[in-house]
Amino acid sequence: MNTLIKSNKEYILYSLLTLIVIVFIHSNLYSFDFKIILHDYLYSQWVFSYDYGFVRRALPGEIFSLIGVDPTYRHVRLVSIVFLFILFYLFARITYIFFNKLKFNNKYIIIFSLCFFSLSFLTSQWVRELSRFDHIGQIILLISVLLILKNIKKSIRLPS
Repeated sequence: MNTLIKSNKEYILYSLLTLIVIVFIHSNLYSFDFKIILHDYLYSQWVFSYDYGFVRRALPGEIFSLIGVDPTYRHVRLVSIVFLFILFYLFARITYIFFNKLKFNNKYIIIFSLCFFSLSFLTSQWVRELSRFDHIGQIILLISVLLILKNIKKSIRLPS
């Protein structure tokens, strides 16, 4: 049990290191000030609310106004980065559970996961698409997958 906890911490450490490297690469992609930037057309969607009737894609702006937070560029960027970390954590957790169920050695789990996370259509795309609403849907999907994986033995009974 102690080695499982140690290997899980090692996996989380390497996964976070991969995420930091990918975020660093993409924060420097368009400017040399090493900042994570949001595009104007993505930021504007967070400003709208339902104050003047129903507007498409105004739910995040409405949530900001209900909480009492101004949808400034800094707040939107902060929420987007939090969503990115949640999304990455959930995906890393599912990947670890999957490779662990296949009974891979922990060293190979880390190597395969790092290669998988560094693919251009996964973590890099999440960083480039920062502040899109698709991240919220992906988070809901990954939470559903984790709940299914957690309760699969309770719900499915195979004949022996």
